[in-house]
Amino acid sequence: MIAALLLLLSTRPVSGDASANAESRSEWKVGFRESFNTADPGKKLPKNWRPRGTKLLVPPTVFEISDSSGSEKILRVTANRATGNLMTALPADFKLKEYPIMRWRWRVLSLPPGGDCRNPSRDDQPIAIYVATGGLLRERVIAYRWENLTPANYECKLRYLFEVHCIAIRNGTMPLGEWVVEERNVLADFERIYKLVPHNLGLSISANSQYSQSHTVAEIDYIEFVAPSGTERKPAGGDVK
Repeated sequence: MIAALLLLLSTRPVSGDASANAESRSEWKVGFRESFNTADPGKKLPKNWRPRGTKLLVPPTVFEISDSSGSEKILRVTANRATGNLMTALPADFKLKEYPIMRWRWRVLSLPPGGDCRNPSRDDQPIAIYVATGGLLRERVIAYRWENLTPANYECKLRYLFEVHCIAIRNGTMPLGEWVVEERNVLADFERIYKLVPHNLGLSISANSQYSQSHTVAEIDYIEFVAPSGTERKPAGGDVK
C-alpha cells in the first residue's frame, strides 16, 4: 500500500485546492485543501486520487464522492470484508514547514467488531489517513486512525515491508454518525518520531475490515494543511461539529 503511495511522489499530480473557504478558520492560512468536490470524468473518485487494493483475494475498499451529507460533497469509504486505500501526492512546491497542521473533518457510521491495532489478527479500522515521505527504500509513514477498541492516543509501530507509526486519534467510544474536526501538527509528529522535516509528501485514505469480516462505513469531508497565525490549538483530539 505505502510503496504505491510513495511511487506517486515521483509523478506528483496536482491535487487539492490551495485556497481557503468558509469552513477554514479565517485566521489560518491554507497551504493545501482537498474538499472532494471534483470527480474524474465518468467516475466517482476524487480527481487526481488513485485507488489501490493491497491484498490478493481480498475485496477492495470502495471510495466514492457522495452528496448523502446534504448539498456538500463528501468522500464515502466503504469496506465490506475488504482492504484498500486511495492515494495522492501533494504538490511539489508544498512545504510542511510553512503549513504544519493537518485539519480534517470525518465521521464513522459503522465499526469493525473487535477492531484493535494492538492485535495483528484484529487490525481493522473504518478509516485512517496516512502521511508518507521518502523513497521506496526509506519510507517514513505516520497513520492517523479511527480505531474501535484501541485506546485513544495509543501509538504503535507496525511492520509491513517497512515501518508505519500508527496513532489512534479516535475510537469506538465516539458516538456513531457525529462529525468531528481534528487538528494534528504533522510536522511535530515527524520530528518527534523520525527526527526529520519531511519533504515531498503523499496522502492515503484507508479502511480495513478483512480480519473482522465486517462491513464498515465512514465519511470524510475535507483534508487541509494550515499555518495558524496565532496560537496553535492542542494537536490531539478535535471538535465535534
